[in-house]
Amino acid sequence: MTHEKDYSDSILNAFIDGELDDREKNHLIADMKIDRALKERVLRLREIRELVQYAYKGISAPERPHQFERRSGVRAINLYVASVVLVIGVLVGWGTQGYFNSGNSLLKFAEITEQNNIITNRENVTRLMIHVTTDDPARLNIMLDETEKLLKQYELNQKDLEMSILTNARGINLVLASTPFANRLHELSDRYHNITLKACSQTLKRLSKDELGNIELLHEAEVVPSALGEVIKRRQQGWSYIKI
Repeated sequence: MTHEKDYSDSILNAFIDGELDDREKNHLIADMKIDRALKERVLRLREIRELVQYAYKGISAPERPHQFERRSGVRAINLYVASVVLVIGVLVGWGTQGYFNSGNSLLKFAEITEQNNIITNRENVTRLMIHVTTDDPARLNIMLDETEKLLKQYELNQKDLEMSILTNARGINLVLASTPFANRLHELSDRYHNITLKACSQTLKRLSKDELGNIELLHEAEVVPSALGEVIKRRQQGWSYIKI
């Protein structure tokens, strides 16, 4: 049995989001059946997410700041609750910024991002993170086609672009040494120095444990502590985020 403490919140959030592959999901479900504390953690995380989503539904920013409560105890509680809700909102809403499929264009998405950056931050650089959680060959081919098209267009127009492809869950297969996309990723990395490949350490640890050995990555791939942490950090730095 896997101990309840062996599962991080990011793994459990990935399960709630449906981002774990079948093997990981079945393993977790089996552990939940015999580990009551683990099951309660998952239920709490799911409940918190639903409460936060419901709380934010239809809420717009107030025209002016609310008056503080007169009693310091109530004021402290309000500030604490607001802080907790903000943090939870970041943690559980990390996968809702944008989704990519065959009907979307990364170039159009980047153009919108570029306009928003200029308006809000007065920056002339577009920063885009693509979060890959699938190993479906068709979707990955489309994503790489769109990525190459975007890199070429920005180079042709002499515009600044920073791209990062972040992988976890099933998406980690994209940056394994055995990936069928190895040659294409080598060529992209050699041709364009403004794109990086990143792999989630937690996914690699789980995969290594299941495979009973070390997992070999593409030499261009950089290991990050967690996909969740990387998304939060980049979003705080102003990167746009799209998920496939």
